[in-house]
Amino acid sequence: MARALARGWGRPVLCADPVAERAAELAQEMGGRALGSNAEVAAQADLGVLCHKPAQLESVAAEIEGEAKTIASILDVTPLARLKHAYPGRPVYRFIPSLPVEVRAGAVVQAAGETQAADMDAKVHDLFAELGAVVTVDDSLVDVAMGLMSCAPAYVALVAGRLEAAAGLPGPKLDTLLQRLPGVGPWSSAEVRQRACGDADAVSVGDYHLPSVVGWALAGRVVDDAGMLELLASYRGHRHRAAVLAGLSGRRPPRRGPRLAARDYRAF
Repeated sequence: MARALARGWGRPVLCADPVAERAAELAQEMGGRALGSNAEVAAQADLGVLCHKPAQLESVAAEIEGEAKTIASILDVTPLARLKHAYPGRPVYRFIPSLPVEVRAGAVVQAAGETQAADMDAKVHDLFAELGAVVTVDDSLVDVAMGLMSCAPAYVALVAGRLEAAAGLPGPKLDTLLQRLPGVGPWSSAEVRQRACGDADAVSVGDYHLPSVVGWALAGRVVDDAGMLELLASYRGHRHRAAVLAGLSGRRPPRRGPRLAARDYRAF
C-alpha cells in the first residue's frame, strides 16, 4: 500500500524499509531518496506516513521519538486514541486507503477527530484527497469500512475471476465449487447455474413453491423436495427445463389458505 500511495501522489518521497532494496526501488521510481532509518525520514519529512505492521507501532514510535512532526497512519485495527498515545503532542491522523489510490481513483476513509492544527488538518486532508474520494467516519467505524477497503476488493475480484473461469465446468463440479462460498446453498447454486451457465439440469432445491408446482403437474399431488427430485429423475439432463414447463402448464394445487402478507423489507 505504501507504493500505491507514493505512485498516486506522484512526488519524490523520503522512505525507509527493513528491506533496503525495496526502499531503494521506490525512491528510484519516484525520484526520491531511500534513507537508512525511520528516524532519518522523520527528521527530514514534514509528514510521516506510517505503513508498517500494527504490532510495530510502539517500536517505530520509540525509534522516531522527538523527530516526527506530523503523523498520518494507514495501520488497520489501530484506533486513533492508540496512535495519539504513541505520538503525544503532535498532529496525528488515521486513514484507510483502497488500492486504486495508485491511479488516483481510490476511496479513502478518514477517522474523525477534533481539530488539532487547523492549517495542518486542511493540508493533510487535501493531500489524501488527491488520491480519490475522502469519506470521514467515526473512528469506531473505520475497521468496519476496512472490509470494503484496502485489499478486500482485490480478493473479491480474484474469487469472481475464478468463478467466471469455472463457468464451463460440468454442473456437479460447479455446484460443489459454488457451495463452498459462504452463504451459497443448493438453491442459490442452482439459480446461478441456470441463468449464468444455461444448466438445463439444475433444480432449485429449497424453493418455496417449486415442489408443489412440479408435484401437481406431474403427479396430481403436493410433494416435498425429495418427492420433486423423484418425479424429475426420468428427465435427468433436462430437469430444470422440465420444472419450468411444469410451471407453464397452468396446473397448480388449489389455494386454500390465506395469502402471505406483504413483507416490508425496509425493516430488515
